[in-house]
Amino acid sequence: MILNLTRRFLSGAVLAHLLAPLLSSAIGGDGIHIHAHISINAFLLAFGTSAAVGLLFGILPARQAANKNLIDILR
Repeated sequence: MILNLTRRFLSGAVLAHLLAPLLSSAIGGDGIHIHAHISINAFLLAFGTSAAVGLLFGILPARQAANKNLIDILR
């Protein structure tokens, strides 16, 4: 149960941190006409950094939620 809850929190945090740059570039990319060449290494570094931030800021809430009794939370 604890591992399942931790996985759900972490997957949500990582998914949010991975989708945010993609959505912002898709939405904001239409109005800005900048011709820039981004190497695959820079893209992978930014993508990996975003995933790492998602993991770091997802671990603490996931552990806190997994250690709490769900019945007590609902009361």
